[in-house]
Amino acid sequence: MTDRGQLPVAELHLHIEGTLEPELMVTLAQRNSVPMPTLDVAELRARYRFDSLQSFLDHRGWQLPRDRRCHMPQERAKCNR
Repeated sequence: MTDRGQLPVAELHLHIEGTLEPELMVTLAQRNSVPMPTLDVAELRARYRFDSLQSFLDHRGWQLPRDRRCHMPQERAKCNR
């Protein structure tokens, strides 16, 4: 049996949003003529700072189902209406 500490490590699952630094994002967009909301690296970096799952989903244009949001402490007051 092989010691697991000697096995190579591999990343099996990742999301491109988490792997591209803003500088590379701008370079690739310019090289491929892809329109970006901004080419300002600081602004791009700020756009990828999230304080909750909902803020990430809002950024991506997704929504949690209402009943799921009601379990989130910051959303409970809205659900009791």
